[in-house]
Amino acid sequence: MRRARRHARRLPRRAARTAMLLSLLVALASGCSPARTLDSVHVLTDVQAGSSPSELKKETVRPTRDQIVYAVDGRRRDADLYRPNFQPILADMVLVPGLTRLGRDDPRVVAFATTMGRAGFRVLVPDLPNLRRFQVSGTDTVTIADAICFMQAEPTGRPLGVGAVSFAVGPAVGALFEPEARDRVDFLLTVGGYHDMTALITYVTTGYYRASADAPWQYREPKRYGRWLFLLTNAARLQDQEDKLTLIEMADRKLNNPDAKVDDLATQLGAEGQSVYALLTNTDPDRVPALIDALPPSVLHEMNALDLKQRRIADLDTRFILVHDADDRIIPADQSLIFVRNANPGHAEAFLVQGLDHAQPKEISWWDAKGLVAAVYAVLQERDTTAPPRPPCAGVQTLVPPSPQAPGAAIN
Repeated sequence: MRRARRHARRLPRRAARTAMLLSLLVALASGCSPARTLDSVHVLTDVQAGSSPSELKKETVRPTRDQIVYAVDGRRRDADLYRPNFQPILADMVLVPGLTRLGRDDPRVVAFATTMGRAGFRVLVPDLPNLRRFQVSGTDTVTIADAICFMQAEPTGRPLGVGAVSFAVGPAVGALFEPEARDRVDFLLTVGGYHDMTALITYVTTGYYRASADAPWQYREPKRYGRWLFLLTNAARLQDQEDKLTLIEMADRKLNNPDAKVDDLATQLGAEGQSVYALLTNTDPDRVPALIDALPPSVLHEMNALDLKQRRIADLDTRFILVHDADDRIIPADQSLIFVRNANPGHAEAFLVQGLDHAQPKEISWWDAKGLVAAVYAVLQERDTTAPPRPPCAGVQTLVPPSPQAPGAAIN
């Protein structure tokens, strides 16, 4: 099996054709829609193609992309809105960028939103300044909830989904519990997400993970990048300004050069900074809970706000479609499996594949393409359903509307 996978990798065109054939055969055998399965293959191969030609590009006109400004209960928000051209809008999606300096302008975000626009989705990509600064905050849940509200300011009858990647999954799921967004989201697509904050911190800092609290520890060398991202996002939460600046400098130094020395900075830290640094440099997984408890209250407050283990996700009727790299070295795939076990029974499914490199897809083997086609099929199945009646979201104002949609308009 390993040899077959090794030879199957890095054959994108052959993989696409093989995945298409296998998926259609599976569709016919399992009662799935062959037409939707073929659509799923086209969506997946378009994502993998990037700016290169694809069947989906041949069959559709590029969506429009507008910069818009809106307000919800007086809170001003900036976003990009993608709309299909020369085809009906079948569903809506709020796409949450991950930790990226470019935010909604990141080429990967633009490419995915464009693909979904070609697949019949109206896509809103909100601006999230915290994520552009590599910081995740519980306050981001309100920004995402406002984006959900904007998409339902008028009755459409269309299903609504949310897409989120990596550490952004926390605030995206948290948004489902905000009063204005509650019961408005039909499905949530995640890539490389998490469920348990303590387990996530344990892996990021020590490399140890386990399937449950009573299971034995397993070890996989984590990417050091994740550790310094963790430091950067938590440094901003400190009350001690000198410690905050020192830890940010430490993280920046390591992100620019993983082999850089930071001992000189560590000796400058006060009590708050030392508590964060002690957790960061710890290698014993059993010590992590006590080290977390020793963190400053401002840090603990944000961690608790983003800990999905403390949310009653089983109370949500939203369907969760969780995609995860089986060999993820930033957030272990067990996190998605634990999420499924804690969700409303029958409302969550995890698709474990290889080759995603956390949330930066490489060329996918035909073996894993089949699993990814199944995940895309689940998204398109939601697209093709009828949403339950919902009242329009109140308090929404469009301050800078999208431009009138001209035939053939395209992204600049």
